[in-house]
This record gives sequence, C-alpha cells and structure tokens, in this order.
Amino acid sequence: MRLNTVILILGLALASPFSFADDASDVKAAELALNAAQNEGRFEEMFNLMLRTRTTFAVNGGRLLTGWSEADIQRRKDDWAKGRRADIRVEDLQVQVLGDTAITTLYRVGTEIAAGAKEAKPVRYRFSGVWIRTKDGWRLAHRHESQLN
Repeated sequence: MRLNTVILILGLALASPFSFADDASDVKAAELALNAAQNEGRFEEMFNLMLRTRTTFAVNGGRLLTGWSEADIQRRKDDWAKGRRADIRVEDLQVQVLGDTAITTLYRVGTEIAAGAKEAKPVRYRFSGVWIRTKDGWRLAHRHESQLN
C-alpha cells in the first residue's frame, strides 16, 4: 500500500507543470497574510484568502468543516467585539509547490484571548494547508490543524 502511495505522489509530481521559484514565495506571503489578518481582526481579508469551498479539520478534533459564509465572518467580528484577540506568529513555514497546487506546513505559536476572557493563554498549533492557484492568486483549499498544548 505504501509503495502505491509513493508511486502515486511521485507520478503526480512528475506530471505537474513546471513551477517557478516565486510561486513558493507567493504561497508563503499568502500564508503570512492570512495569519496577520486573523491576528488583526481583518476577517474579510482572511476569508478572501480561502476558497469558498475550503475544508478544515479544526483544532477541536471535530468533524470536517466545509465552506464559509458571511455568517462566519460576522461570528468572528462578534467574538472580536467581545474581546477575542490573537498574537500568533508563524514558525518553520515550509512550502512545496506542485504546479497549481501547493502544500504548506507550519507552526502557529503565541497567545490567544477567548471572547469574554480576561487573560491570554499560550497556544501552539501545527498546521498543514493545501493552496490552489486561482486567477486571483493563491487560495487556501484545505487546512488541517492540531493543538500541541
């Protein structure tokens, strides 16, 4: 089974169109922009970096989340109004570009204050992402999140 998976991945990589060195830089910039938008409460910008159909396995260990809506943006804004804050930096961001698809791996480390909470709590997450090149630039198609603390 593992050999079949390796052969499939290798075949996809070899069949993928040539990618430029700038592609990895562009994906890194998009990943960092998404993080900054979340830290700063710019939720329209954050969600605009995601495909409408993006999927997420979130840190809570729940079922797969699919898509996002204006209601999701409003929920984030409401939490922000109630004091939710994040001061999270990206560490060890790695990007692998395969044609019009990119895979990112990273850690997000810092502090978060939950809506209505008084004190910040330290957080450490491990993320992986699948980004797709669109006519509007790189957009997040899938995210897998794990909480490490």
